Amino acid sequence: MKTQPLSSPERPKNTSRIFDTTEPQLRLKTMGEDEFERVVGEWAYSCLRKEKKYSNVALLGGSGDSGRDLVAYIDDNMQKFDIYQCKRYEKPLSPSIYMIEFGKLCYYTYIGEYAVPNKYYIVASNGIGQSLRKLIEHPKQINTELINTWDEKCGKKRQIIAEGIKMTDSLRKYIEEFDFSIVSDIAPITLLDEFSKSPWYKYHFGGGIKKRPTFEKPSEQLKKSEKTMPYVKQLLKVYSKEAGQVYETQEDLKNNQKLYKHFMRQREGFFQHNH
Repeated sequence: MKTQPLSSPERPKNTSRIFDTTEPQLRLKTMGEDEFERVVGEWAYSCLRKEKKYSNVALLGGSGDSGRDLVAYIDDNMQKFDIYQCKRYEKPLSPSIYMIEFGKLCYYTYIGEYAVPNKYYIVASNGIGQSLRKLIEHPKQINTELINTWDEKCGKKRQIIAEGIKMTDSLRKYIEEFDFSIVSDIAPITLLDEFSKSPWYKYHFGGGIKKRPTFEKPSEQLKKSEKTMPYVKQLLKVYSKEAGQVYETQEDLKNNQKLYKHFMRQREGFFQHNH
């Protein structure tokens, strides 16, 4: 199993989607597997690592991930961690699809390949279905369902390991006692909301053009406090030099409409920058 420490994602070569107006949840549902993996990696780097204060976040995705696509370490010793299992499916996840992942979680912690995580999050492009949610809301039912379906969903050759896994008394007892209350999900809308704050969001979901913030224009007449501000004095000095005559006040400048209009535009820019 190869751990890939997260590094800062690179700017995509294809930036055409920056101006896409497709609804983000629809884009998430229909994007390909490779792009979904990139989204998860970028989300992990920008949101999990920085905002949730994990000491480190690593991608373990691949054929040998042992049921851990993404691991977020809580302590520097890397002994306490959360698992984020990321799945891209065309439909919401059902128990029949996901039971093998619960099997991996139990089997690999049973043999001691890694410790039981503090939390286990399901991150799915289409979310989880009603039946799987009911199991998560009643975690003891996962224990029963996993044992009852082990031979079909987890125990066969090349399902979890090449030689298959027989349900021994010891493994059965371990699964019966496993605390599945650590399992929850991150809804697609939550993933999108968190990811939208990252600089890479626009490359997948658009929204590259930002509206300029609105601001209240200053009144035409300078306030008493504004008349002595350095930027006003400096502008009047420049205008005086340009026109070859002295402009000491706003009223003086009204005699030259070209310079006066320029002065008003400069005031608006000053207020926009400082408010």
